[in-house]
Amino acid sequence: MRRSIKNNEEFRREFLKLKKQYEHTYNTLYKNVLASLDPKALPQEEEDTRLEAQVRAHLIHPLLHSLNWRMNVENEYNQTNLSVEVGVRSSGRGTRRFFDCFGFDMDELGSICPLMIVETKRPNLPLPIDTERGDSFLPSTPQIELPNRDEKDVATNISEYLSGKEMNLPMGEWPGWLATLRDYTKSTFDTTGQTPKRVVITNGDWLVIFLDPDDAFLNESRCDPDRIIVFENRQRIVDRYKEVFNWLWHDYLTDKAQTFITPGQLGFNISRSTVTSIIRGIHLLHRKDQGFERIKPSIEVRPIVFLRREHGHWIRVEYKEDGYSLTSNRDGLQEHLGHVAQRADELLGDINGRLECALLPANLGEHYSRNNNLDELKGVKCIKLEYNIAEYLVVTGVNAHFLSRDSHTANCPYHCYIKGRDLGHAINSPKMTSGFDEPCFFPDGDDCHCAHSEIYASKREPVHASNRERCGPRSGDDGSPFCEIYPFERFLCCKACVFHPICSVTEVFRLPCPDQVS
Repeated sequence: MRRSIKNNEEFRREFLKLKKQYEHTYNTLYKNVLASLDPKALPQEEEDTRLEAQVRAHLIHPLLHSLNWRMNVENEYNQTNLSVEVGVRSSGRGTRRFFDCFGFDMDELGSICPLMIVETKRPNLPLPIDTERGDSFLPSTPQIELPNRDEKDVATNISEYLSGKEMNLPMGEWPGWLATLRDYTKSTFDTTGQTPKRVVITNGDWLVIFLDPDDAFLNESRCDPDRIIVFENRQRIVDRYKEVFNWLWHDYLTDKAQTFITPGQLGFNISRSTVTSIIRGIHLLHRKDQGFERIKPSIEVRPIVFLRREHGHWIRVEYKEDGYSLTSNRDGLQEHLGHVAQRADELLGDINGRLECALLPANLGEHYSRNNNLDELKGVKCIKLEYNIAEYLVVTGVNAHFLSRDSHTANCPYHCYIKGRDLGHAINSPKMTSGFDEPCFFPDGDDCHCAHSEIYASKREPVHASNRERCGPRSGDDGSPFCEIYPFERFLCCKACVFHPICSVTEVFRLPCPDQVS
């Protein structure tokens, strides 16, 4: 039995192996067999004349397998989650149409949840590109490396066509392909009541991922190009392997905590007798905002309660409402923390009232100390990552926020770069303003800021197999930074962070600042 892929680095290695096999081993084998059977049909050196069925067998299916999609029961879940050539009743034609690949999940009652539709094409079929550049299509040959803007152009062309705009370029076979994907998506929705989370079309070289099939195919008046991700060839998949992993990894798409229900939906999804534990959290939105003079980050949060059911499935419960904007102003910060705490208590009370119980949230230490908890519900998990916006689910234990209201940070000199420099332990340069690309919400001098060079170095140190035991339980895979909140805040004073008690008991992390608390 092949082991499942657990992180993006394992996927990268697996795909590199598949790429080499396809481009060299299978290519040589194909040409040798073809030369023996039909020498006149030998392709040109740069041309890939393999058929769709061949690219599926030699590349697409192994690629999906490396993302934990399984066509058999020989896996750790003992359950298939991918079918090939499975039919759906077409809403447009009234006949059965067959998916090349159909990824799904199955609940405890045996109901199917559609997760992914994959459509494959012959390797020599191209991507659409703007005619103003002098060519009608972006060639699909692995030897050609084009600028990243061409991938954006392709996404825009597809988006405009799906939105019904008049195109100034020949789309080749793409109108028919997109019509097929639209029919597949609509037919799946009409049949199951659910839209697949991903729709994919590929020829084994280029790859196009529709992140929001509802937006792309069910709304014919608009289609957001930012929700269409294009990889122009296999090398780009290697270069951007983390994105492919994030968007298509089976385990992400089936994560029960990625979707949420409101308290009013609780009774339809869970009963008190099946709840084994409960813990608080926040839904955090990290965004890059353009001001008049500079780009600055904004953070909004809203409370979450996670309920763990039997068999390790977590349900995320939150109100569907605007979040609370974080501020670095001292008085405004205390007011913000108070509002979030009050709303978090209201959410917990609402849940207990509907379930007719008095559930109390576990603390963060308990969550991290239980063996399987972080596999089932990570302390920090990114659920959306784009150029200027990211969303995270953050487990906070009994606390209502990732910022600790009970922290005592005022006496530390390392809030200030200049004082830290005088003591010989300052970061390379002061963070005088908030930043997004190198996340820093609380600037230099704020009681929540840390300018200590050794603390920053510890936060960014990678966790891997050889030091994981000394680092203690961590949310990230091998290669991830030690600091749990590093993706959205790198210069927060550790004493102001709810994860500090988790970090402080490890072998690798100690606070050098005065008046140390743990």
